[in-house]
Amino acid sequence: MNTPKTPSPSQSSSLLRQVKVFLQQWVDSDFHPEGVEAVLAQEDKVDWKRCVPFIVLHLGCFAVLWVGVSWVAVVAAVLLYAVRMFAITAFYHRYLSHRSYRTSRVVQFLFVLYILLEAMNFKIEYILRCLHLGFGCLDS
Repeated sequence: MNTPKTPSPSQSSSLLRQVKVFLQQWVDSDFHPEGVEAVLAQEDKVDWKRCVPFIVLHLGCFAVLWVGVSWVAVVAAVLLYAVRMFAITAFYHRYLSHRSYRTSRVVQFLFVLYILLEAMNFKIEYILRCLHLGFGCLDS
């Protein structure tokens, strides 16, 4: 009778280490346990593990063929797209990069939170540095 093998402690810690590295690289693509030199020495190629969620998300749009389209859904999609584009262009670019206008800390927080929740892959450090220093980070 064969009994199932249980993973050894070194195998389970190795798996946990791989998961930890994967999650850290999801947030910071330059992270590598061996340091920056190891990242620079690697060949440039597509990291499919990080692309799969975006591929699934985009393929999920074909679900409209099964569920159908309603005017409410179309209006909601257009409005959410307009708000997102406003948040990116008017706030993220015009405000954080050029300081084209002034606004309160509450509005700053809400727009930065909205941009982060949109999963636009912006660097949190960049946004926090811009807000902390009190001037645009990319003024030209």
